[in-house]
This record gives sequence, structure tokens and C-alpha cells, in this order.
Amino acid sequence: MKIKKVLVLIMAICLSVSLFAACGGDEGDSEATKSPASQSPASQAPATESPATEAPATETPTVAPTEEPTKEPVPEDPEVDAKLFRFHVADKYMWGTETFITSDDSGVGQTALGTACNYWYEDGEGLAIEVLLVDPYFTLPNTGENGEEFSLADYPIFKVRLKNETLAPKFEAFIGAGAHVAPGDEFQIDISSEDTEYKDYVVNLAEIKGQGYIDGRTTVGSIRLDGLSISDTELAESGSAILYIDYFGFFKTVEDANAWNPAHVAPVEAPATTEAPVEG
Repeated sequence: MKIKKVLVLIMAICLSVSLFAACGGDEGDSEATKSPASQSPASQAPATESPATEAPATETPTVAPTEEPTKEPVPEDPEVDAKLFRFHVADKYMWGTETFITSDDSGVGQTALGTACNYWYEDGEGLAIEVLLVDPYFTLPNTGENGEEFSLADYPIFKVRLKNETLAPKFEAFIGAGAHVAPGDEFQIDISSEDTEYKDYVVNLAEIKGQGYIDGRTTVGSIRLDGLSISDTELAESGSAILYIDYFGFFKTVEDANAWNPAHVAPVEAPATTEAPVEG
């Protein structure tokens, strides 16, 4: 009986030891097999973030500013006591007046016979006149570039610088005493034809038209520029009939007219002069 009790006691002790060992092992296994998600945040290693891939910065190309071409200053013409009608600078002189076309426009000489001429600024030439009919006239401001009226009694000498590519041998213009020109207001100058260069012409209006012509124009009231006195035959045979005028003007004396040239023109020894019978 005692032996049985002893065996029962031994078995109880062994059972107790086995249960204790099993419990200890379960606790270790439980701790060891915890998933990372079950661990506390403090115990987790910080996640390594991949750096964001940035697109390379695109540099805006530097564009150099477009420089305007350097314009050579236009030399000023010499001063002179005269009434000038200059055409050799695109934005000055006659092209800058309010009562004449600008260098960007084209003028039309409209007559009773139709369009007699076209005129415009030609770079390097001045006033270009395309002759279409035998009477290719158009009017100009009677006050010239400076807007001041003048008298032929004070400025009776006429000078013109032109290049005549046509066959016509005469220059023609009208100077009226009133607002409109009339028969008898015209004067003519003998000129060369088929020119390849500019030429100067100087005339004393008192000598070619008479003193009465001068006295009747104490105030110049109108100016009509025909440019050429040309016939049908001369016009037909000229082909492209072009007349270029650099300038014209009214001077006090022949000496003043001969001595003066615009800045772009080299002085000439003796401008051409024209003599004509004195008209009464």
C-alpha cells in the first residue's frame, strides 16, 4: 500500500515537472514567433524611403537681344538763305511736311487725261517720278519745307539737281501767283537726256521770264512740278521714263546757288546754266 502511495507521489512530481517545462517553452516560443506587425512601433527599424527621382531641371536658353542695326547719322546740310525743297532724306525735309506725301507713300499725278505720273521716295535717289503721259504734273506745297511763304522778288534764282533717264530735253515747272497755276506761269530749262548721273542747273527767273513775272509773285501762291516737257514720241521711245530729283530751291543770287550743295554732294566747279530769250 505504501509502495503504491510512493509511486503515485513520484508520478505526481514527474507530471508537475513536465507541465512546468512545457509552460516555460510555450512562453519562449510565443515571444520568438511574433510577427513584425505585432511588435511595438518603437522596436521596428525605421523604413528607408527611396529618394524621389526628380526630372533634371531644363534651363531656359538665354537669347541675346536683337540689336538694331546702327544707322549712320545723316550729315546736316550747310545753312543757306534760300527756300529749299529737298528730297534726299526719307524722314526729313519735304517728306516730313504735313502737306506732302511721306516717304512710305506713293503719290499720283491725276490730270484731266488720267494718271499722268506716279511719284515716291527712292532710297539713295530722292524723288522718283515715273512719267506716264505727256503732261506728268503734280502740285507741291508752295511754302516748301519750312512752311513759310516767300517772294520771287527776294529769291529769283532757281536751282535744281536732277537725273533725267528719258529722252525729253526740257525741265518744266509752274509758279503761280494765286492758289492755282494758270497759262503763262510755266518756265522751262534745257537739260540733258538719258542721264546716268545727277546734274545741277541754275537759272535766273527774271532773265528767262522777265521782271514782270517776278513782280507778279510777291507771294508765291502755288507750285506745280511737271518735271519734264515730253512729247508722245519721246515718251514712247524712252521705255521706262523715270526722272529723279534730289532737290530744288530758290536762292537770292546766282553766286549763292552755285556755291551751295547739300552735305551728300561734293562741290562742283560750275553747275550748268541755261540762258533763254527774255519774255516780256
